[in-house]
Amino acid sequence: MSEQVKKKEFLGWVEFGLSAPLPYSDDPEEYVADITGEAIAMDDGNVEYTVGKIALNLACIDLAIDNGVSPFHACDAHSETMADIYRVLFRDDGEWNEELGLEPWDRILFIDDLEIDTEYADSDLKDRLIETAADTFAASGITMAYSESFDLSSKEWYHLGFGRVPNTHFILKQGALRGPPEYPGDRNGSS
Repeated sequence: MSEQVKKKEFLGWVEFGLSAPLPYSDDPEEYVADITGEAIAMDDGNVEYTVGKIALNLACIDLAIDNGVSPFHACDAHSETMADIYRVLFRDDGEWNEELGLEPWDRILFIDDLEIDTEYADSDLKDRLIETAADTFAASGITMAYSESFDLSSKEWYHLGFGRVPNTHFILKQGALRGPPEYPGDRNGSS
């Protein structure tokens, strides 16, 4: 039995910046917010410096529907990836894809990019950035990423609460769940 390598704990914080949808807009592009985050550490001289970055896309499905905007058009107007995510989560008729075995959610967060300084490669910074983003922006939503992203194995994603979406290249996490997910697909976290 192999032991899991304990990662060095990252001590610092994350600062997020985002563009938010305008209320009552009929512009589909307004319903997917771009979010950037920077992981900040402090050296012994109390000088702050950036040690990691994360880029996210947040689809506000509930706001789009409330304002008469098609969630598909909102996702499609943003990017091909967001349109692909919509097609995975929703049926052709615009209803939630119940075959996934998931409850419908109002917010969909996609982790688009993640960079960590090499000095912090053996720390838990990557995990903490992903968890902080999911908890902050999709605690009552779904967080998704490409399954082969950011040099994380299936087992590492699994321990962060993510499971594979069958027949796709996506993984997902529902809400602020901790521990092993109960999603279709990669249930045992094996790589």
